[in-house]
Amino acid sequence: MFGYVLLILLYVGNFVRLGNVGDINVSTAVFGAAMAAASDMGPVDDAALLYAEMHNHEGTHFLQLAGALTPMVLIPSSIFPLKIPADKDSELNRIFFPEGADTSFYHEGSILTFTVPASGYADAGYLGVFVSSFVYAILFCVCLGIYRKGSSSARFIAIVLLLVHIVGYRLSVEALLMSFYATFLFIIGARWLAIAASRLKVFAAPPVAPDIQAASR
Repeated sequence: MFGYVLLILLYVGNFVRLGNVGDINVSTAVFGAAMAAASDMGPVDDAALLYAEMHNHEGTHFLQLAGALTPMVLIPSSIFPLKIPADKDSELNRIFFPEGADTSFYHEGSILTFTVPASGYADAGYLGVFVSSFVYAILFCVCLGIYRKGSSSARFIAIVLLLVHIVGYRLSVEALLMSFYATFLFIIGARWLAIAASRLKVFAAPPVAPDIQAASR
């Protein structure tokens, strides 16, 4: 059951990532998730291309991973010019398609994605696969830890992070780290605002009149 739900999340999450929410077919997502996932294997095909052709190109040498390890990756380069570039999917597209990917052939979009292990392979071969998979596993354990030891609101945060994490397997591990930080900070910020707003007097319950208090006694 969980695996089937995972396939639905992968199918829907890809359309959301590409900004094509209106193209989601609900009946296909619910009743044909396995077929939909099988017909949308673009990242797997891209990963196969990377495995086959990476020896003809220069590796990325963990540069983007180093830039994505901290939440500072969310700061725009225009504000922090010294930030290490962390968009590995764009860098891999530049390496393999210097003139741009043919969108009539690659239906995934103008920026192709290569999955977590394949993006690691671009860093240092099979060592990079281990490193990227290890980072993915750490993030997964963090989400599970929040769910198991947190309050009800923390469990909600953990569930959202887990959904993002599962769908993000089709991206590079750097993009997954950026999504993790952005989602976590957004939810924490929204929760803090909700708590702050609940403490304002405008949201406080009106005082009970003395005569009503006396009647209740």
